[in-house]
Amino acid sequence: MAHAIEQAATLAEPRSSFVSEAQAARQQMLRTGKGYDASEVHTYLKARIADRSHARLKTTSWRD
Repeated sequence: MAHAIEQAATLAEPRSSFVSEAQAARQQMLRTGKGYDASEVHTYLKARIADRSHARLKTTSWRD
């Protein structure tokens, strides 16, 4: 039981940091109106997983 509590406490900080970064990214996206196309993100991630080089993604406007 003590190990489970220790593990939960250890994971809380990275999770909190991840959530904070996600919230900041969302605010930036809403402020700028720019983001990444989902299909391009999927292609990029598949290439990265396969250890192939792939051009960095560019943001595009998602507002009309």
